[in-house]
Amino acid sequence: AATAAALAMAGPAQSAFSGTFAVDTATGAARVIATLTTLLVLGVASGEIAGSPRESDTYALLLLATTGVMVLAGATDLLVLIVGFLLASIPLYGIVGLTGGRAGAEAAMKTYLMGALSGILLMAGVTVLYALAGGTDYALLRDALPVAPAAAVGAGVLGVLAGLLFKAGGVPFHFWVPDAAQGTG
Repeated sequence: AATAAALAMAGPAQSAFSGTFAVDTATGAARVIATLTTLLVLGVASGEIAGSPRESDTYALLLLATTGVMVLAGATDLLVLIVGFLLASIPLYGIVGLTGGRAGAEAAMKTYLMGALSGILLMAGVTVLYALAGGTDYALLRDALPVAPAAAVGAGVLGVLAGLLFKAGGVPFHFWVPDAAQGTG
């Protein structure tokens, strides 16, 4: 995946999936970073993962989450952004609770609840922006939102940012990060 992304970066900027996914230098860089970071995580955790009863589950969840991150990076449409968000989030809940035990279950539940709340806010923000612009494509939003009511645009953008801040572990959706780290340890 990193090699394919690097090769795509050398070519001209393109779009895929009816213009909802960008294939350009920035997306390629994000894909390379996500792939190499996943390889780094697998390298660091290989001793713990190898031979564990959940080894194949761990690999599958990490690959799905990495795919979600790549979709998030290349999205040029809010609906694809939602798909990337969900594809990156849902495996996260499994990864957090994978180690088992009370601490892992509690951490997975907290992560899930914060993820569900931020996902709802993300989708509500997308809904508001769609209602204002009449579409979800970033180019359409760029053209239509400047003439829309500022308060409604602010509410929609705030909803979208809330969901993305969860993925980044940013304030105010950062509370899951220490619990997840402690629960998986």
